[in-house]
Amino acid sequence: MKQLFNLIRQHRFYTAVCIVGTAITLAFVMVVVMVYDFRTADVAPEPLRSRTTAQAARSRAPMAAKTMARQDLAGSPSKPCSPLCRA
Repeated sequence: MKQLFNLIRQHRFYTAVCIVGTAITLAFVMVVVMVYDFRTADVAPEPLRSRTTAQAARSRAPMAAKTMARQDLAGSPSKPCSPLCRA
């Protein structure tokens, strides 16, 4: 412990840079974990979010694109146009 305190006293700037860098790194990791947790947690309005996987969403996307392309080629819209878009 004496050696540690002697090094801290002798190299104040280096010690300060190391402590601040470590604090910023830990804060960044905490923010990343919090954002990940907020996006994947089972909270309202999606209480069953854990049942939904990214893989399932990715596997449905190509099918939806193919269906929309077929409807566009056939000339029939997938959803009727609202009165606001008929301007």
